[in-house]
Amino acid sequence: MRAPDIESWDLKQVVGQLFSVSVGHHADGGYKVADTVETVASLVAERHVGGICYFPAGPDGATPQRIREVVAELQAASEVPLLIAIDQEGGLVTRMREPATRWPSAMAQAAGGDWDAVREIARMSASELRAVGALHPFTPVADVNIEPNNPVIGIRSASSSPHVVADYVRAVIAGIAEAGSASCVKHFPGHGNVAVDSHHGLPVLATSVEDWEAAEAVPFRAAIKAAVDAVMIGHLCMPAVDSSGAPATFSRPIVTDLLRGRLGYDGLVVTDALDMAGAAYPGGPGAACVAALRAGIDQLLMPRDPADCIDTVLAAVRSGELDEAQLRRSAERVVALKAKLAAATLTPAEHDPAAVAAAAIGRSLTWRNPGCTFALSPGAPVTIITDELPPSVGRGVEVVPAALASELMARGHACRITALESSDTSGARILITRDAWRFPEVAAQVSGLEDIACAIAARSPYDAALLADDVPMLLAYGDIPGLAAALAVALTRGEATGQLPVDLPDASGQIRWPRRLEATHD
Repeated sequence: MRAPDIESWDLKQVVGQLFSVSVGHHADGGYKVADTVETVASLVAERHVGGICYFPAGPDGATPQRIREVVAELQAASEVPLLIAIDQEGGLVTRMREPATRWPSAMAQAAGGDWDAVREIARMSASELRAVGALHPFTPVADVNIEPNNPVIGIRSASSSPHVVADYVRAVIAGIAEAGSASCVKHFPGHGNVAVDSHHGLPVLATSVEDWEAAEAVPFRAAIKAAVDAVMIGHLCMPAVDSSGAPATFSRPIVTDLLRGRLGYDGLVVTDALDMAGAAYPGGPGAACVAALRAGIDQLLMPRDPADCIDTVLAAVRSGELDEAQLRRSAERVVALKAKLAAATLTPAEHDPAAVAAAAIGRSLTWRNPGCTFALSPGAPVTIITDELPPSVGRGVEVVPAALASELMARGHACRITALESSDTSGARILITRDAWRFPEVAAQVSGLEDIACAIAARSPYDAALLADDVPMLLAYGDIPGLAAALAVALTRGEATGQLPVDLPDASGQIRWPRRLEATHD
């Protein structure tokens, strides 16, 4: 594809390129199908929409074949190739499911301590996406998970250390480039030190510019130096930069002055999904799109009622509220990225993706306290104790307790599974938690358990605070397929080589288990 001559385009063509709409989208309380493929195809054809963000119709993700079919139908409706984006971070944020490879989370990959392997995983994941026509994975996550109570980032972040996150970001960007795809670092100016989920509210990044430079800015500067293809703006406000309290999405001081000016970034800037609560705007979706473009955004992701939003933006240009020259520069960034992807050369695969994923999961397993470990005696009976999570939290993920029981039985251990409330004390009692810290009743039950032989924090490692230091605990950073097999190996051998990538507090909030993974760059 040669980059089109945008100077010859009319205003409707230019404005259409600034929109990326979805097929299916995330929503409060679960997943729902948004528009049919036919409806979106009509929007693409009639309104010159420039991009699509693929979401599956259900919580378990979509098969590669289904994504390929949808992408092909939508591409056929567009004169200019569409920029197809998808959230495929690894771990719990995975839109394309089996038979595609299920990759571990960012934090799990970091715990493995092998940045070459992280780059290889990024390349393989992007290659699988490229095979179905999705050339713009929205990754890597550059947020530094400083706030343990962060409800939305957690294991999506590589670490609580800005320099470790920077190592991760560099590796992922390099891997995606080797696959001939486009990286997108997120969520600027940093979503890791807040305690509000921008899907449901507006987080406040309450830090000074000096402290931000020493923490949140580090991975974004590393990404820009590594030639990242796009930067996603998070729906959060940063009063130290913009005292108006406006979300970064609508803040010219944050998008133009901080990102483009202070950090020197001149590439594509995209919003996070505009259907999120953190992007609520007094004038409605159309006015929100105008405000985002006025702030310096290039691409508008998933606004509600995109046709109306396009009309609102067109009217704002014609009235002089928006600068047409600025929008043409934004459209040039969009189509330049498309041309780059069309001309990309690919690095061929050298390893089996399933084997690479399994090895990465195995490397990630970490003892909370390296001086307090556990190994099952040969043939010892096991009782697996598991928490009960609300359906909205448990959806779309691997059921580790049953899978682990199966793996241990195959190794000669009789197993039974019980709930937290059970009084069964037989066998080696292995506790599995999945973000129990988020649910006070579950957390209290976990903390009250006795005679636990070993605990497994299957999702975020912050469940570490719920159990005394003399309880052996394995940290797994995400309950995905393949985890149970790795856990069975670790439990039978008593071995786990992962390096703790985050500082972990105890129940009082004080750091009890400091990060052990060191960065390779200062």
